[in-house]
Amino acid sequence: MLFQGRLTDPNGIVTPEKLRLLNEKLAACMTRMFRLPKHGGNPFLFALTSGKAHELRHELPGMPKDDRGIPTFQTAATDGKRFYWSPTFLEKLNNDETTVVMQHESYHVVFYHPQRGRGLTPEIYNWMADYSVNAGIEHDHNQTGRQGALWGGNLGIPLPMSELLDYIDGKVEMPKGKFRIYADINMYGRSPESMYNEVLEHWEKSPRKCKECSALTIDPKTGKSKIAKPWAPETCIKCGAQIKNGSGLGYAPDLPSSTDAHIDPTITRDEVLAETERAAQVGRSMRGTVPACIEDALGELHEPTLTMHDLIRQARFRRVQSVGMNNNWSRLRRRPMAMKPRLFLPQRMGCAARWLAMLDTSGSMSDNDLRYGVSQLQVAGNESEGIVVPVDAAPHWDGITQVKNLMDLKRTKVVGRGGTVFEQFFEEFPDRLGTDFDVLIIITDGDCGTISPHLRPPMDVVWVLTRALENFEPTFGRVAPLRLERM
Repeated sequence: MLFQGRLTDPNGIVTPEKLRLLNEKLAACMTRMFRLPKHGGNPFLFALTSGKAHELRHELPGMPKDDRGIPTFQTAATDGKRFYWSPTFLEKLNNDETTVVMQHESYHVVFYHPQRGRGLTPEIYNWMADYSVNAGIEHDHNQTGRQGALWGGNLGIPLPMSELLDYIDGKVEMPKGKFRIYADINMYGRSPESMYNEVLEHWEKSPRKCKECSALTIDPKTGKSKIAKPWAPETCIKCGAQIKNGSGLGYAPDLPSSTDAHIDPTITRDEVLAETERAAQVGRSMRGTVPACIEDALGELHEPTLTMHDLIRQARFRRVQSVGMNNNWSRLRRRPMAMKPRLFLPQRMGCAARWLAMLDTSGSMSDNDLRYGVSQLQVAGNESEGIVVPVDAAPHWDGITQVKNLMDLKRTKVVGRGGTVFEQFFEEFPDRLGTDFDVLIIITDGDCGTISPHLRPPMDVVWVLTRALENFEPTFGRVAPLRLERM
């Protein structure tokens, strides 16, 4: 056997006989993956996973428990070095389903999804990460004509993105008694971040959203909570939703949970790159194919492209390091220390990143360019604040938009539609707005000519192009093209 005895049970949660049977299941799965694709094999995935250790677990360190104290880990997970399996989940899977789960888990590590989702609502981001990897799995399955089923059975039937959005918009209800999975081949090539922003936009306007906590618990027909009383302690006083980090955002009891537990990898990016390249070489040598999304990932790992989201996060981290640990003595914490006399401590200084966005509103920018460019500012999240200035032949200072939260972006004014001259903006904004910004974001189609290097501002400058231009080289700053293809 190719996989004899690799599954262990360090906590003794199953009998020796059941451990032997589960080991045989994983061995059979690995043997099948070793075959050529035309016989149902997956050489790339075999090379990527065959050397990993596997453990049976009832719970994972740091993972929460539900209201009854039951661990929420009931499926599978990987930290890049080993796979973790809930024994009841693994026992139910057939060979096809086991292969799909291992591929799903591996893709999360290759694309570094847990780290990329930090700072975002975990539940929503995890659903979008599932859409991303499941679309890649299905695309590869169709391209190779590989035998075996993907969805259904113990993995659930696909929930298309369009149906998810219709549910959030209050147009449809989730059918009862159906086990669903976040899978939609139409999402192939979409990044979790781009889908997250789209879902969040629908969520904010949803008739199901509780106005108190933002959970999707309201019946759009009656306007009342769908959660039966009595409500548990420490839940929303209006709808009874579970509250996390002061909000119910991401809580939707009618929607399915994520396919798996998304945990942080314990291997470095270089190790991920080496393992993925080695697996790709093995796959090609065995007449297998390397999934297109993996080929893209290899290129991204070799030459990573910093997106606008990456650069704004870097700016925020710099602000945290410089002022985030300073005390703000003008604002005290609400609760005193447990001592007499009562002693109040100061709050920490705010560390939200500040950004300035120059929006090209010249005639060469189409309506789609403008809408798309403004929508991308959502990646800044509610942990930052900024100002949007429309500019064509001259900056329109009377048309600026102050952005305190994501909803403010909808008030962005499009003033101009004339020629394209940016130098006046760079000359005037330091006196009009100051220079206390972490990053300057320039949203343009690239048809803007050159700017004198002596006008370079004292901050990071990011050029966000709404169209693909191969030879665009700004005088200063970095180019972060708008991208949807990052898995």
